[in-house]
Amino acid sequence: MIPQMGFDLDGNDGEMTEGEARLYLQRINESTQSLMLQVAMFKRKRGYAALGYKNLVDCIRAECPVFAEYADRTIYQLADAGDVLENINQSAQIAQNAISESQLRPIAQANLRPQEQREVFQRAIESAPNGRLTAAHVSATVEAYRQENRASVLPLTTRKPSSIKAYTMDEWDRLSYDERTYLLEMRGVGQFNFTNDNVEWARWTWNPITGCLHNCAYCYARDIANHIYKHMPDGERFSPAFYPERLAFPENTRAPDVSQIADPVVAMGLRNVFTCSMADLFGKWVPAEWIEAVLQQIAANPQWNFLLLTKFPIRMAEFSYPPNTWIGTTVDTQYAVERAEKAFRKIRASGYEGVAWLSCEPMMERLTFSSLDMFDWLVMGGASESSQTPAFAPPVEWWFGLWQQAKAIDLPVYMKTNLIQQDGRPIAFDGRIREYPV
Repeated sequence: MIPQMGFDLDGNDGEMTEGEARLYLQRINESTQSLMLQVAMFKRKRGYAALGYKNLVDCIRAECPVFAEYADRTIYQLADAGDVLENINQSAQIAQNAISESQLRPIAQANLRPQEQREVFQRAIESAPNGRLTAAHVSATVEAYRQENRASVLPLTTRKPSSIKAYTMDEWDRLSYDERTYLLEMRGVGQFNFTNDNVEWARWTWNPITGCLHNCAYCYARDIANHIYKHMPDGERFSPAFYPERLAFPENTRAPDVSQIADPVVAMGLRNVFTCSMADLFGKWVPAEWIEAVLQQIAANPQWNFLLLTKFPIRMAEFSYPPNTWIGTTVDTQYAVERAEKAFRKIRASGYEGVAWLSCEPMMERLTFSSLDMFDWLVMGGASESSQTPAFAPPVEWWFGLWQQAKAIDLPVYMKTNLIQQDGRPIAFDGRIREYPV
């Protein structure tokens, strides 16, 4: 039987037992606000048993990015060393050696496959001078191994911790099944973003996924991302990314009591959450695993009403939705009309009970639908100014024709403020129609 193996940090022999580890994990789950205290206690203990204690390290690794970069880097080093330790622990001979985090760090940073990690560590043990394994010797062994096998080993990568952890599609693909499962089950401490009153029908936004590959010239979200997503590298701030800790935001945010609010529009807006306002949730590049994770949280939080909008209605139609959703599609040109009609006929045929809505914003040309019967709401608008395009207001005859088509079947219509503009600025007018589906 292989004995359980742990390691100490920098020579301190204060090992944690599995029971202590479980206690620490319980404390973290109960109160994430005290996480920094837990990290401090963890560091004072200076060690852990890998096989019985790895969940705690994963928990800290997942939660720690809300703190300073230094703490983030420290916990990543501990967690990475724990991953290597768990891997090489498959050898009984290795399990009998005392191992420090500093000895494992060169292997953790070398981007080696599991089998390569075991080979390197075994070689380091066998060649250690006077049987004494040091971090310097392990590092030299790693370098020699990479030189000998440079045709097959993976290139070196550098982890760049940040205060906000976003997983790109490539990073997500490199995670193991267990790592993905853990991240999808983790719970962060943040809440929805409360918006201004420019969008009175959805006062909250929630972005567990950000970024888009449509590359629309008029995109306002790309401009916002380039301005505020400083945790992402320049040029990648609007690349698709997943924030697992944000999956907990619906349950973390207390739903307001709207029972005493007389204005039904105000009450509606306080319950409505614009979901993935900084992304296209159903873009063809978005992993289905991400989409399902978001939809599961929507179904688990009926106290909220979630608004979803996409330019890929065909893919949207592949999923099922709880009744606390408004699902919609953007149609900006006549080319997109047919696929919108096709997709929402399928959605209606599936028995969908929520609100189906149509966003014609920005209306880049006159739009004519064969039917609007599959929709419960129509939103019309122009284009606000972006870094790549000027503001644009569609000619009156474009939107007036669509409004007439909607009125013929009593379809509620909402006109955005940018539908009528002068010199690139919206014009306030008494006739702006603001109807709602409920």
